Amino acid sequence: MLAGSSEPTAFIEHFAGTDTSVVDYLCDMVLLQMDERTRDIVFRISMFDRICAPLARAVTDADDAEEALLACGRATSF
Repeated sequence: MLAGSSEPTAFIEHFAGTDTSVVDYLCDMVLLQMDERTRDIVFRISMFDRICAPLARAVTDADDAEEALLACGRATSF
């Protein structure tokens, strides 16, 4: 993968995101570390390329969507 690549930039540019080890990593290291409420918000907003608090609130009906986004940012989850 990336760590063993002699050309990491080329690897990143051609990475398709279909490697199951990446999905496993995201589930184990990122998503499972979140509380259920934050994980639900993240799943609901995942379809968007860009997100802001008002959009997150509209999509999730969560009054605390902005706090969840800020918490993800502080935890450098995404």
